Amino acid sequence: MLTATYSLLAIRFEQKNACTILARLRRYLHSMQREKSCADQPMLVSIFSQLQQFDQYLHARKIERHVIPVLCCATDEADLLVEELEMLSLSAWRSLSTLQHYLHRCACGGDQRPFFSAAEHYCESMAQRLEKEDESLMYFVGEVLTRENWFALGARFLTEDGEKYTSRGGLAPPVQLTAVISGESTATN
Repeated sequence: MLTATYSLLAIRFEQKNACTILARLRRYLHSMQREKSCADQPMLVSIFSQLQQFDQYLHARKIERHVIPVLCCATDEADLLVEELEMLSLSAWRSLSTLQHYLHRCACGGDQRPFFSAAEHYCESMAQRLEKEDESLMYFVGEVLTRENWFALGARFLTEDGEKYTSRGGLAPPVQLTAVISGESTATN
């Protein structure tokens, strides 16, 4: 039972963290768009890089790597929902590809509005995905997965988290992307 609780907490933590990072990314994008002067190339590269890092984080979450595959094996009822989630991810991926194209155009003095529009589209697609995961996917997970499924997931999560912890030599987790976006100090005391 504790393993199932750990599994749910780990999933919820990652979900909340993803939503927080995305909200900060969006605020950052909106503040950049509101500024009267054009953003310089290093700033645009930084935005693109942060969106890429966020995308990598999203695809490395436990829900995507472990929970969805287990759910798909447990029932066919979630297939439509999983397909919908994949379509949102594909839409976001296309936005990142477009964003890279606009990044190169901006370097040549092109209009920055398409760059910011593509960045906003990426964020919107991922916000929709996270909302669907919260509202629909977690319902399926709660209804379909058995105790054995939860135990197996929990064991994987604990093993994975333990390996991450020991690979860092027992050090604190690396600086979160949210700290970088919000401008918080990354120095340790």
